[in-house]
Amino acid sequence: MNSQSLTYRSFVLRIWKERGGPSQAASVLRFSLEDAGTNVRHGFQNLDQLISYLQNEQGGQMLSDDAQ
Repeated sequence: MNSQSLTYRSFVLRIWKERGGPSQAASVLRFSLEDAGTNVRHGFQNLDQLISYLQNEQGGQMLSDDAQ
């Protein structure tokens, strides 16, 4: 461990598949992310929205190579 203070957040990620309606042939994936500390839940219609949210929450640091 380094001398910097370590902080972390825990999330529960749920992924499920929704069937398309009669006019939609394919099903789509949906995502829900719940903060384990606050129980606040956010829903996302696609993976790009989920990743964007995580990057914004962590100031862009969580998913970058420099964060390690």
